Amino acid sequence: QGWIQTVVSKANPNWSAGNYGLYVTPGFLTFSYYSTGTGINSFYTSSNACLQTNKWQHVAATVNFGNYQAALYVDGKIVPGLWVNPPQGSPFITTYPLTIGGGIFFIPAGTYNYGDPYCPFNGMIDEVRVWNSVRSAAEIETYHCERLAGTEPGLVAYWRFNEGSGTTAIGLLNNNDGQLGGGYSDRIPTWVSSGVRGVCDCPWFAIRPNAQTGPGGVELSWPARTNRVYQI
Repeated sequence: QGWIQTVVSKANPNWSAGNYGLYVTPGFLTFSYYSTGTGINSFYTSSNACLQTNKWQHVAATVNFGNYQAALYVDGKIVPGLWVNPPQGSPFITTYPLTIGGGIFFIPAGTYNYGDPYCPFNGMIDEVRVWNSVRSAAEIETYHCERLAGTEPGLVAYWRFNEGSGTTAIGLLNNNDGQLGGGYSDRIPTWVSSGVRGVCDCPWFAIRPNAQTGPGGVELSWPARTNRVYQI
């Protein structure tokens, strides 16, 4: 349980150099981004509780920054949602790492230092995909329980988390291998058998982040790469 838990993030809690993220709060799914020029942090969140505990669920978010049409999906089905703050502008483009299972403080705040984790995910994560195009509802429903080939148009990052051991999560595209724990030995998540058939290769593995509320939590960080824009 927790107030906010991070699924995927490219941001910091001060939002002064943030970008975007997909988060869960008790029962709810939220996409957020920090707007260029306006300094406004906008949230698109599910209107009702749509998530369950102790159950594998596929979550996805799409946003068209041309018309600000957004959508959230759970298990391939669209769920009602709304913008909490009116969206303006587009996300900041930063060279900060993309993280999975937790965010990172990039600007010291309070008792937190650079590199400290925040809002860690308490559960298991598997099959993470990032696109630079807006997936249709039909595409998400069709492929949410399918393993991708890695050659799909618009797919820019893909982690299957099937390694089962070690501290590297192989990225199938653009040399985006992930470093489990972000280089911190006390933050490395645990490899576990996910049991998710039809999504992962055999053996079926996932990561279980070391959920904590302060330093010692988990982040899976990728080296910053310039001139690359990610969209969830």
